Amino acid sequence: MAAPTDYVLYLPLYRSDLKGTTITSKDSNAHACTVTGTTWSPQGRILDGIDDSVISAASTAFEVTSSTGFALEGWFNKTAANLQMLGIGISNDTLQTQRMELWIQNNDASSNVVRLFSSGGGGGTTTAISAGVWHHLVVSQAAGASGAGALVYLDGALYASIAVLGYPTWTSGTIKACIGNNGNSLPFKGIFGEARIYNRGLSAGEISDLYNEGKETYKDAPVRVFIDDTRVKVRNSQINIDSRIDERSVANFTVVDTPGTASYDRAQRVNIYDNAGASTGTAIFSGFIDTPDSLVLSPSGALLHDISCIDNHYLADKRIAAKIWTNKSSASMISELITDYLASEGVSAGTIQTGETLTRVVANYVPVSDVIDAIAEANGFIWYIDSDKILQFLDRTTNTASFSLTASNVLNNPAPRYAKGNQQYRNIQWIRGGTDTTNQTERFLGDSALQSFLVGFPINQTPSVTLNSVSQSIGIKGVDSGKNFYWNKGDPVIYADTSPSSNASVQVQYVGQYKTITMVRNDLAVASQLAVEGSGTGQVENTIVNTDLDSRVGAQEFGEAKLTQWCQNAEKFHFTTRTAGLQAGQLLNVTFSPFGFTSYDMLVESVNTMANDEELRYNVTAVTGPVMGSWAQLFKSFARQPLISLGQDEQVILLRQQRETLPVSETATVYTDSISGNVVNRWLNSAPISRGSLDNVQHEIMTTSDVIQEHWVTEKNNYYWA
Repeated sequence: MAAPTDYVLYLPLYRSDLKGTTITSKDSNAHACTVTGTTWSPQGRILDGIDDSVISAASTAFEVTSSTGFALEGWFNKTAANLQMLGIGISNDTLQTQRMELWIQNNDASSNVVRLFSSGGGGGTTTAISAGVWHHLVVSQAAGASGAGALVYLDGALYASIAVLGYPTWTSGTIKACIGNNGNSLPFKGIFGEARIYNRGLSAGEISDLYNEGKETYKDAPVRVFIDDTRVKVRNSQINIDSRIDERSVANFTVVDTPGTASYDRAQRVNIYDNAGASTGTAIFSGFIDTPDSLVLSPSGALLHDISCIDNHYLADKRIAAKIWTNKSSASMISELITDYLASEGVSAGTIQTGETLTRVVANYVPVSDVIDAIAEANGFIWYIDSDKILQFLDRTTNTASFSLTASNVLNNPAPRYAKGNQQYRNIQWIRGGTDTTNQTERFLGDSALQSFLVGFPINQTPSVTLNSVSQSIGIKGVDSGKNFYWNKGDPVIYADTSPSSNASVQVQYVGQYKTITMVRNDLAVASQLAVEGSGTGQVENTIVNTDLDSRVGAQEFGEAKLTQWCQNAEKFHFTTRTAGLQAGQLLNVTFSPFGFTSYDMLVESVNTMANDEELRYNVTAVTGPVMGSWAQLFKSFARQPLISLGQDEQVILLRQQRETLPVSETATVYTDSISGNVVNRWLNSAPISRGSLDNVQHEIMTTSDVIQEHWVTEKNNYYWA
C-alpha cells in the first residue's frame, strides 16, 4: 500500500527546493512557511535547540476537532542535551492557549517520554526515545474517539495510548503549524527530516505504510541516494551499480515519489553513499541521470521513477576537442584538456602521471573522453573522474586497491568461486582491414587524346609527374585549378588538364597504398595447446578487422598486443565482500588459502554493487596475471598501437617516439679454393680476379640473424607472403 497523501501539511525538509528562509509546503494547501535559523542538510533541517524554527502561515486547515480526529507525524534525530523539546504542533499564539503539540520530553536526566499537550494540559508515555538515531513518531486519534485517548506509534509499532485532555477551541484563521521554537524556553534540538499533519486519524496500516516508506530514507538504510543534493527514497533501498574495466560505470534504482510531484531529467546529478550514519558517507557512485522513466504507482497519484545513471565520465563525453600536439608529454596534453574543456565543467586535475612523449597527436573534433582514452591506451594507463570531479591519469601498475584481500573480507554466502578458462583465447591472430604503402614509378605514352592515367595503386600522397622529363604542377581534383595534373587521395587515376601529345613521355612517381592481412603466431602457445588437445594442430585462430592501421609494422604490433592479452588461460576469482573501496582496473593483493593464493596480485575486472534495505554487498571478479611476465609487461603491450582512429575522418593519430635495440650476430669463415684443382662448389658467381689468374680466391660469408616476422600483403587484391 502507498502512504496516505491527504495531509493538510507536508514538509519534506531534506529537499533542496526547501533550502530558503521562506519555503512552501508540499501539499495541496501550499502553506507559506518562515524559517528562522536552522541549517539545511540533505537529511533535513538542523535545529540548534535555542531559537530555530519552521512556522507556517495561519490556516483553517489546521483546526482539528473531536469530530475530525487528527494525526501528527514526523521523522527526527534528537540530541540528548535538552530536557524537553517541541517536535511538531499546531497552536494559535506563542502562549499556546489553543494548541495540539507533540513534545519529546525528559522528566529527569535518565527517562525520555512522549507527551501530547492540548488546551486541557498534557498526557504522556514513558516510551524511550534514544538520541543520535532516526525515529519515526506518530500520534493519532480517530474521529469521535476522544475518550479513548490518542495512540502513539514509534518506529512503525504501537507503543502507548496518551490521554487527550480536551480539544482546543480554535480562533478561526489564527492557527499555525510549528516545528521547533514557538516562543517556549526548550525548543527542539537535532535534525528534523519531515513532518505531516492530518485532520483525521490514521489507521495502523497507514502508519505502517508511512514508516516503511520513510525508513528507506532514514532508518538504517545501507545506502543513501541524492539527486541534485536532495535525498530521494529508493524502493526497498535496492540499488545496482556495475563497474567493469575500461568501461563506464552505470547505476540503476527506483525512486518512490508518494506525492507524485517529482520530475527527473537527463543529466541531473546523482550521488550514492554507503554510510547510513552520516549525511554523506563514503561515495560509491557519482554521476548523472541517463534515462529517467516514470510510472504510476497508485490511483492517489504516487509515482515510481526508474532511474538509470552514467558516471562522471559524462563530463568528458559531452565536450568536443580540436587539438594538434607535436612532441608533447602525455601529462601536458591531459592537463591542457582539463584546462581548456573540463575545468568549466567543474573537473580539476588529480594525479596526472607523466607518461610517454608522443610525436604527434591530432584530435579532429572528437569527444574529449575519446582523446583521453587514446592517450591513456598509448601509455597503458587508466583514467577516471572520481566522485569529487577530480581527473586521475595513472599508470595501471600504480592503481592499487586501498586494502589487501584476505579470508576475513570474503563472505561465504554466496560461496567464492575459482574458475579457469578464457573464451577469447587465441594463439594465432589475423588482422584484416589495414593498409600499407609502397613507392612506385610508372610510365605512360601520350596519344593526344588520353587525359586519365590509371596507376597500379590508389595514391596515398601528393605524386610527382614529369612530361618529357619536365616537372609538372599538381593540384587536387575538384579543389585546385590551373594545374597540369590532378589527383585525389585513395584514387588511382591521375588526370591531365591537357592531353599529352602523341608519344609524349609521362612519368608518375607516387606512394601507393594497398590492403594488408597480417598474421601473428605464438609457436610456443600452439605447441602447448596441441599437448592439451592431444591431436590436431593446436592452432586457435582469431580475426580482427581494423581499418585504422596504416602500416604493416603497426598491424603486427597490434596483433602482438592482442596475443599478449588473450594468449593465456585466464584464472578468475569470484567473491563477495562488504568492504568498500574496490574499483575495476585496480590491482588487488589477495591471500586466500582455499584456492592457494598467497600475496597474489590480481586485476579487478568488475565490481557489481548491490544494495537492499538490509545490506550492501560488492560482487567482485578478479583475474590472475599473464602466464608469462608481469602485469607491467602486459599493460605495456597494450600501448603498442601507433595509430588509434576514432572514425573515417575523425581521428586521434598517435606517433610515439621509441628506441629499440636490434640484436645482430655475425659469423665469418674464410675459404681458400684452388682454381687449378677445379674446385668450384664455393666459387663466387663473378670472381673478383683477372681472367686467367691462377691465384687462389679468398672470400668470407657473413650471417646475420634477427627475429623473423611473417605477414601477408596484397597487391591489387591478390595476397602474397612478404
